[in-house]
Amino acid sequence: MKRIFCFLLLILFLPAFSQNKTDSITQLLGKVKNNSEKVVVLNSLVEELVKSDPAIGLEKAKEALALAQKENDEKNLADAFFYNGLCNDYLSNYDTALVYHHKALAIRERIKDLKGLAQSCNNIGIINHLTGHIEEAIKYYTRGVDLALKNNDKKNAAKALNNIGSLYEKQGNLNRATEMYLKALKLNSETGDKHQAGMTYLNLGLVQYELNQFDEAMKYLRTAERIQIEINDLRGLGSTLNNIAGIYMHHKKLDSAQYIFLKSYEMYKKINDQYGIAHALANLGSIEFKKENYLKALDYFGQTLDYRKVSGDKQGSAFILKNIGEAHKKLNHYVEAEKNFREALDIARSLELQILSKDIYGDMADLYLNMKDYSRAYQYLAIYSHLKDSLFTNENAKQLAEMNTRFDSEKKEKEILLLNKDKEKQALQTAEDNKRRNIILGSVALVLLMVVIFSIILLKRFKVTQRQKAIIEKQKEVVEQKILEVEQKKSEIEEQKHLIEEKQKEILDSILYARRIQRSLLTSEKYITRVLSKYRKS
Repeated sequence: MKRIFCFLLLILFLPAFSQNKTDSITQLLGKVKNNSEKVVVLNSLVEELVKSDPAIGLEKAKEALALAQKENDEKNLADAFFYNGLCNDYLSNYDTALVYHHKALAIRERIKDLKGLAQSCNNIGIINHLTGHIEEAIKYYTRGVDLALKNNDKKNAAKALNNIGSLYEKQGNLNRATEMYLKALKLNSETGDKHQAGMTYLNLGLVQYELNQFDEAMKYLRTAERIQIEINDLRGLGSTLNNIAGIYMHHKKLDSAQYIFLKSYEMYKKINDQYGIAHALANLGSIEFKKENYLKALDYFGQTLDYRKVSGDKQGSAFILKNIGEAHKKLNHYVEAEKNFREALDIARSLELQILSKDIYGDMADLYLNMKDYSRAYQYLAIYSHLKDSLFTNENAKQLAEMNTRFDSEKKEKEILLLNKDKEKQALQTAEDNKRRNIILGSVALVLLMVVIFSIILLKRFKVTQRQKAIIEKQKEVVEQKILEVEQKKSEIEEQKHLIEEKQKEILDSILYARRIQRSLLTSEKYITRVLSKYRKS
């Protein structure tokens, strides 16, 4: 559910991404003065608007047509008719759309515009397809393919192949349908046309769905979904989501399916896609039918039928009439059920819709069984069984498997070719990388070598320094030893000096003592001097 919700959020916000281009074209339109150039710009604007807002697109298409009719440019006039037809097609105005497309076709045949012719044929085929004119549709589609391939226009050839496949699918010829889709997908891969690739994957998913190969169907549908979200193809995305929801219905995940159908309905209303609205309403009716809310289902189916009758969609009307008949049968409204089944069967047989016809015969057989009309029940059951056997034989299944296998093989061959090219590129890249790596390694080796050399020089200098330091330390020790010895000698000398001084003091003291003794024993000099002095006077 979380994954579904994320995708639906993307659906709601995706239109903003295409707005920039529309705005740019609108701005350019205001700057163009020449009518012929204005027609070209208007047609470009219509091409952007037709999928998101076909009503506004139609207004611009009419404006372009009015200008083109004043100019003498048949190419622009044909394009203007074409885009008017395209907008009316999206608005389900099929009769008007056909008129415009045939006018465009006539001009394009006259001016030998092969590309334009292919486009016109394809769109005329689409409208005949939708209105149930199968042979006309196949005729124009086939012509469109031939014209497109002659002009090397693989995109439009793929579109026509997709549409032819859709017709074969509705007729129950699933082999031919798958063949057309795979051819279209091959062209899509060559052109890179993501829009058509999304539709082709959707169609392949529908074929697998018809075969009850639900895992394969989901694989194709998820691929289509991813592409359509990427390119903002809201119309295609609506169809894809509806079919994904259909698989959820098959697995009885009704709430998840209903959630997707409701969001799909809101999206279709936002872009005013009448066909999409009808389709979403039909699916919501189917959910209510599965939930056994048959009256609610009838309400949804009735709204769908109104849309389809107004648009002239006979195929859609046949499918929805069948659903209405089934709802009445569940409610035991046997008369109403029979009436709707017969009306649906008449349309399906007239349009050669073999699968739908088969299913209606089965429903009617069951209805008559409930009504206890065993004779008619057996009659319709026999027809149902015959159609079922002719449509879904083992041989058909085998051929489909072979076509899928062939496509997968071709796809793998392309992948191998691309892989080989990638390997060549990788080899060149590897060689370049090796060269670059060798240069880097050489540079690193050179730097390392320089570091080693520098380290050796530093080591040698360190060793020399260490040796010098050792010598200096040794010399320092010698000097310190000498100093110590000198200090010791000095101490000894000081001590000896002290002793000498002590001896000298002792000697001096002795001398002085002796002198005092002597002086004490001898007459003083003063006395002698005085006596002598007396003798001299006398």
